[in-house]
Amino acid sequence: MRGASCSINCLYKMVWVPFVAIPYIVLVNLVVYACNERSFPWRKLLSGRRFHLLAISNRAPGVSRGQRPSCFWAWDLIAPSGCVASPLVPPWVLLALRVSALLYFTALFLVQHFAEYDLGPNWLTFFTNWSFVAFAFSMILGAAHSATQLQCYRQRRLRTKQLGNQSARPDPESNLAANAETDMQQQGPYSVHMPARAAVTGHSDTGSGNTADVCVTVPREGSSSDGNSASWSLLAKVHLLSVEVAYPAELFLTVFYWAALAEYSSSPLGSTLMVHGINNVFMLADVVLSGIPFVSYHFQLLLLYGTVYLVFVWIYFGASGVWVYSILDWSRSRNFFVYLVLPGMLAIAFWLYLGLAWLRDLCYRRRRRRRVAANDPADGAPPAVREVQVVPMTGVAEEP
Repeated sequence: MRGASCSINCLYKMVWVPFVAIPYIVLVNLVVYACNERSFPWRKLLSGRRFHLLAISNRAPGVSRGQRPSCFWAWDLIAPSGCVASPLVPPWVLLALRVSALLYFTALFLVQHFAEYDLGPNWLTFFTNWSFVAFAFSMILGAAHSATQLQCYRQRRLRTKQLGNQSARPDPESNLAANAETDMQQQGPYSVHMPARAAVTGHSDTGSGNTADVCVTVPREGSSSDGNSASWSLLAKVHLLSVEVAYPAELFLTVFYWAALAEYSSSPLGSTLMVHGINNVFMLADVVLSGIPFVSYHFQLLLLYGTVYLVFVWIYFGASGVWVYSILDWSRSRNFFVYLVLPGMLAIAFWLYLGLAWLRDLCYRRRRRRRVAANDPADGAPPAVREVQVVPMTGVAEEP
């Protein structure tokens, strides 16, 4: 009788957890989808109601805080140049950082192969290795994106130099045409006049003040109103989305590992630190040094990434009878708490990166305000018109 009672009890524990955990994970995905104002429920059922659920770091130049997205991923509100440009270091430094991250990924393979012999057929069953591959993939895309942008910069410089040589000719008509073409190359599609304060903050909706009028050059990276800007190439989009998935996933995994899984691990400390510590340094440096934007609506993809892994774990258990992580074993009813907090932990990791990007942008804006204030004309002097180049990665103005 006691054995039969234990069997029934174990069967009960095994039955109710998946029938609650699986609908819960599906429900969380649907709720996050519905929170996007470009989703079907919002457009059909909540039309005209603005709850301001959108949070963005590094908006595109000229995009005000009140502007709403016209597409699901809000491409029209962010500029792609932030992924490959930095106000602190030259673009080639970002390229070198991302290439060095790939070398680091290769070094991990060598360590695991020669020190642990841990590259067997089960290597990709672990979320650790899924996320590390996602990290390497984002760095590959980042390196390709940076290399493409550097090539564009070189071509622009070459064209500008050629136009400058043509402008040195004595023919007045040729000189005038070359200067006009040079101005178009430098200014992009259009330029606008706005107060200096608007140039510093990157928003054109600021009030008038006593500051001098500034001719702000709007870069070509500005997005179109329909959200289909040509600047957002497929490479740029996939690069940004891969960053917004891999970086928070690695941060979540690092915290979760050291809090709940470290005591069960038999891996050497060196390789453990490589996949649950040092790799985060590369990602933090990439976000701080660049102007990579984070968009709250893009959390949908990170949540879907975690959900796909859970589905894989469930299928793997059904086929082999082995749980990759015992903490996900739903025969133990207490593990339901893990399923309950996993989406929230992913959200916290994503918002930590979003907060870091906000803090980065705030520091950049303050730095440029001080530089602009130091160059302002003296009190009482007539306001001079200065040409200011908008830095595309932060949407703020930079003195040429």
